Amino acid sequence: MAEEEKEEEIVVKKSGDSRVLIMMVLCIAVIILTPAGVYYSMGAFINTAKEEVDNVESKNYHEVVMDDITVPAFKTMGKHFIQVQITVHVSNESLVGLFAESKDGAKSLVKVFTANTIDILRTRKIEELDGSIAQKKKLQNDIMRMMNDVKNELAPDKKGEIFRLYFSKYTIQ
Repeated sequence: MAEEEKEEEIVVKKSGDSRVLIMMVLCIAVIILTPAGVYYSMGAFINTAKEEVDNVESKNYHEVVMDDITVPAFKTMGKHFIQVQITVHVSNESLVGLFAESKDGAKSLVKVFTANTIDILRTRKIEELDGSIAQKKKLQNDIMRMMNDVKNELAPDKKGEIFRLYFSKYTIQ
């Protein structure tokens, strides 16, 4: 009888040890597979972003630098100003003419782009213009969307698009 009880204890101990062993194997698998999963998923996002940039003729673009734009910040009573210089990448050479001053009756949208950019900047609170990467990216996207909308409305015959916009100067005073 005493021997049977010892065998039961041994069986119980072995099943407890196997549970611990299984838990350790699972923990090690999670520790190893988590970074591998993150690396794989980040690689998928990076490749997708790279393909999008390649699709927009990133190697064959034309650059236009607009004049400086200085605007008082919203509700600061003239105490704070923002000054930006915008550089635009366009996909077609015919769009470069839209950013030049109008000569000989050629269609130019530079004044419309500048006026609408001033309106966008003028309506932003100083907190929205703080220079953080997220705020600047949102502002860039808003201005680029506006420029493409204006181009599509006022110059639909011009092929191509404005596919990249960045601030070559961004000053808040």
